[in-house]
Amino acid sequence: MLPGFGELMRAVSLRVVPTAILSRQTACVRGHSLIVNLPGKPSAIAECLDAVFPAIPYCIDLIGGPRLETAPFAKGKIPNRGSPGGTLTVSSNGKQPGTGIVWATHTRNKSADAGNAPGVLRAFNAETLQEIWNSEQRPKRDRLGTLMKFVPPLVVGGKVYVPNYDGAVNVYGLLSP
Repeated sequence: MLPGFGELMRAVSLRVVPTAILSRQTACVRGHSLIVNLPGKPSAIAECLDAVFPAIPYCIDLIGGPRLETAPFAKGKIPNRGSPGGTLTVSSNGKQPGTGIVWATHTRNKSADAGNAPGVLRAFNAETLQEIWNSEQRPKRDRLGTLMKFVPPLVVGGKVYVPNYDGAVNVYGLLSP
């Protein structure tokens, strides 16, 4: 058991809820895992995590657990146009290096919070996140149509399938020379 974790989380919670002294917040180590038991209320979870988080990397080092790299490997440059955010799929040509593609669908020019919005399909190099192609480069041929929210692109046999709210499933693939 790691009693300091529970004591700190209860102290933080006591500032907001007088009955927090009855809570079961605690932490322990099992093998190479750190187990933290948090309260059930979302706001209390955030408050408790904020309090104990500075100690977590040190604790994981002490128990010999793995570290997660928090610095981004790559960052894209395409801004999101609002809700919903991008829906992603990753594909490659088997294990062949340099063939990874991140496929993303998202709104084209406005948020879809209050209804539907036009969408765009984008292809990014999986190693650099540089954009390779998008469905607006040749809109007469490739335009996605009205974005179907929360439906990721499906990649099968070298083709990308993306449904829309216009009653179609767009199929994208390599063009014949």
